[in-house]
Amino acid sequence: TILDRHGAINQVAYSITFMSDFTKIINIAGYSFSFQKLPSKYLYNTAGIVIENGVMVATLERVVADKLYFNPKYYFDSPNLINFENVKEIQKEVGYL
Repeated sequence: TILDRHGAINQVAYSITFMSDFTKIINIAGYSFSFQKLPSKYLYNTAGIVIENGVMVATLERVVADKLYFNPKYYFDSPNLINFENVKEIQKEVGYL
């Protein structure tokens, strides 16, 4: 949903995705919530995480770093909207590189 919100992908996000310590998809009242397992050593690193209305939310660059961890060849429709220097810094800080 962050990629969609920032225009980095052109597809509409039909599922709200969370990084978690487990993998699961939950459908509630027509909404889909996808939980994708991320190892704890990465999951609990707050690099690229901000607080919005009391909720921890990943920045666009953190989402890109996480996406590239799972799929290094992930295609972004509008890569010019992504600050890849910040992505690389987050990747280093989280430990992906």
